[in-house]
Amino acid sequence: MHIARSVPRLSGVQSFQGDAAALHLEVHPLSPTRAEHVRPPRFAAGLWEVTVTPDGPLESVTVVNRDPVPGLEVHDRMPALLLSQDLDAWLRGTPQEALEAAMISWPSGLLVHTTA
Repeated sequence: MHIARSVPRLSGVQSFQGDAAALHLEVHPLSPTRAEHVRPPRFAAGLWEVTVTPDGPLESVTVVNRDPVPGLEVHDRMPALLLSQDLDAWLRGTPQEALEAAMISWPSGLLVHTTA
């Protein structure tokens, strides 16, 4: 098994609410509020894993979560979005540098919550 930091691209966030009998899906597009100088978020802190199975390699990716920034408290967590300036710290930094990039890269005020 091999696990590495990765940077999956995102265009929105889907959240599920309710129990298995009554599952409700919400799609939360990630919309910039100041598009003139902030490009839409496209990257999240992720972990990539390759596991060797009898059928060959199995690849999987997961997105790291963090506490929500003010104004985006739709749930008790949100994806750890990365600004382009923090990609190197996430991918190549020490564990502490990567943690800091994932937890504080995306400040409040850059995104708004909308419903599909």
